[in-house]
Amino acid sequence: MRKLLLALALAVAAIQLAGCGIIPPQVSYAPYAAEGDEAAKFGYPFRHRRSVILVQYDAKAQIFTAKASPYELDADGKYLPMYKLAGLVDWRATTQLKVSYLDNTKFPDTITTTTKDNVAETIQKVGSVASALTPLIAGGVSEARVAGVVVFKDTLIDPLEVKNSNWFVDDVNPKYCMRLRDVSVEQGIAIDRFISSRTSKSVDFPVPSCSTGVVEVAECPGGVATVKADSASSMRIVFADATTVTPMTLPATGSLKMNSVCGASITEADNQNRNDIATYLTTLITQVNNVKAAKKK
Repeated sequence: MRKLLLALALAVAAIQLAGCGIIPPQVSYAPYAAEGDEAAKFGYPFRHRRSVILVQYDAKAQIFTAKASPYELDADGKYLPMYKLAGLVDWRATTQLKVSYLDNTKFPDTITTTTKDNVAETIQKVGSVASALTPLIAGGVSEARVAGVVVFKDTLIDPLEVKNSNWFVDDVNPKYCMRLRDVSVEQGIAIDRFISSRTSKSVDFPVPSCSTGVVEVAECPGGVATVKADSASSMRIVFADATTVTPMTLPATGSLKMNSVCGASITEADNQNRNDIATYLTTLITQVNNVKAAKKK
């Protein structure tokens, strides 16, 4: 009987020390290998989502617009590296994953996690998926321009190729120059460093870090030396950084949904609180003690 009471007491203590029944998820990362990697079948491939900036001219409104678009290629036009995300199993917990992607890409859109407590042998319900949150400023528009005929074809600015804030001639519109200035990146780490440091066990995911900057477009009929300052249009924009990620903790059971440009939103599931189990075991210990006391009488 004493052994039973001791076992029950230890179980109560273990559950209470675990902290309200939240078992952290367990995942691992590795570079993705399509061949010769037997473990690849148990993981989800993904790429770091970066942005390019689409610059357009709205002839009706007479304004320039800029918006961020997800992009899978590097500056040389080759696909970005792929990585592998896998759920782990050990004596303490089992983490199961479900990953959905943006159409025709390997960019994760929603990662759903279900973590099973192997000690308590309970599994929590999967939470509902929240809709993605849009960054405060996902795209920008310029002020209205002076009336006139503007011939401007849709073009792109690749932040990965922009090394400074200097003007450059647009290849698509050679009579126009563009630049990306005042770029600021939120706190994070390089994607390669993230992957290499989380090959054994991790609880987070490398969410694309947000960058903000100002896109400017101006007439320059004779190259950058002839930029017409009075023709410049400025647009502030938010985009996903090319190499930086901000680790965000995966919910034990719930979902991590990527925002439309960068960052993510987390939805926790309606978790079963293991304090209920602790309460039950405490009650059981009391009942056993009462029975033991009654027998002594």
